[in-house]
Amino acid sequence: MEDSPNQEIQQEIADIEQQENEALLEELIEDAKIAEEPGAVAKERYIHMGDDDAPVPMRLSKLESAGYVIIYEIATGESSVANRNMLPALLKVIDDTTGKRRFTTRKPRYEPKRGTYKCMLHPTLPNRAAYDEMGLPVCMKSNITNQYQVEQHMKKKHSQAWAALERERVAREKEEERDFQRSLIIGRQSSQGETGLPCPICKEEFDNDQTLIHHMGVHKTKKKT
Repeated sequence: MEDSPNQEIQQEIADIEQQENEALLEELIEDAKIAEEPGAVAKERYIHMGDDDAPVPMRLSKLESAGYVIIYEIATGESSVANRNMLPALLKVIDDTTGKRRFTTRKPRYEPKRGTYKCMLHPTLPNRAAYDEMGLPVCMKSNITNQYQVEQHMKKKHSQAWAALERERVAREKEEERDFQRSLIIGRQSSQGETGLPCPICKEEFDNDQTLIHHMGVHKTKKKT
């Protein structure tokens, strides 16, 4: 039986890891392909702001003398440009999910998987104006493969922004719950003298509080979806 594409990729990753575990760090640096230098780059520009894998920010400062090289993420095949001065540090970064090297200078044979989902902080999304008021950063990433990976990207790359949005979501849900309770009270008050308890949203009447509360919960679920 032929191997599936995923099995082939996993085998390719395993082959790369085995080769690079046997190679010296200097050999990987020597293998690095030269990349075209960006145009005008500010002196204090950061190419890596720090994350869980490599917490120390990496800054470009000696553009002329260092030069640029192409590096690849072993797990995905994604390519990026790095300052040569930063290359030894990047090649020592460990991928938390595999416990092995995250970057290589050797181009994988498999192509990176491309998606169409955008980071929640992308400038074209509807909530951008509100996020600007909150002071949240902008992220141009737009090739995420699914909604789950969007959330993982937010948690890993934009942890502070994710925490702020989560606090806002929790506060909003609490306010919705208070509105629900107020609506329930109003419904009960308006039902005095009547045989049934009316739903304040659709006016359907119910025999008891428990049935009405369950019905109101259905309205709340439909509102979220």
